[in-house]
Amino acid sequence: MSLLLSCQEVASLLSDYSEERLPVSLRLRIRLHLSLCHGCDAIRATLGITPHICRSALAEPFPSVPTEAKAALAHALARLGEPRKPKVMAVDAIPQDLVDRDDLPLRILTRAQESFAQGHLPTEAPFLPQQVLDLLPPPAQWAWHSHPNSRSVQLCEDRGIRLTLLQALPGYQQPMHTHLGSESILVLSGHLEDGDGLFAQGRWVHHGAGSSHAPAALGSGCWCLIREEGTARTSGLFHRGRNPLAA
Repeated sequence: MSLLLSCQEVASLLSDYSEERLPVSLRLRIRLHLSLCHGCDAIRATLGITPHICRSALAEPFPSVPTEAKAALAHALARLGEPRKPKVMAVDAIPQDLVDRDDLPLRILTRAQESFAQGHLPTEAPFLPQQVLDLLPPPAQWAWHSHPNSRSVQLCEDRGIRLTLLQALPGYQQPMHTHLGSESILVLSGHLEDGDGLFAQGRWVHHGAGSSHAPAALGSGCWCLIREEGTARTSGLFHRGRNPLAA
């Protein structure tokens, strides 16, 4: 993967860049390009003043412009600044190395995945489908553990395999860690950055044994359902306390 992006790639991402909808790693690459390319930086600046130009245009009489077009533009301008709703993406297939497994955490995770695939998307915390909540103790009995920029609760355990619900708050960032077992993450709400990927509601992220990553929550944070098998080794002696799920 090249560190430098082309002008075409940057131009196609500028809207999402200005709204901070991209992974941190990709935003840094775009920022590097903008610092070197005056043309793309000028396009970015133009995007910033476009709403002001449109508002000025609405204030001027244009008899030839249909009333419906003016109303649509006024409506779009009124919505500027509103948080964009996360895009619901297709639910990923179950990871191949888990197909033949049959543990309670995986069954619950799969049931949540199937509910998302059917379009049942909870809009309130803890963002778990009712058919999943029916398999768990009442939320009032959950023993939450607080961490820097997050809190988590272990929902169940089966033969050493754990199912955890994680609420990642704004600014949440796990240090780089390596899994000695495996980890599957189903994003319930918000956006999770993992590597070069940005995962929204309904996306399944899987890391097999020996894989390393450092996920982070974007924007207002995210909720994730996590199946973890085995332990994880955190890189760096002083970072262990920042990763609530690593051993």
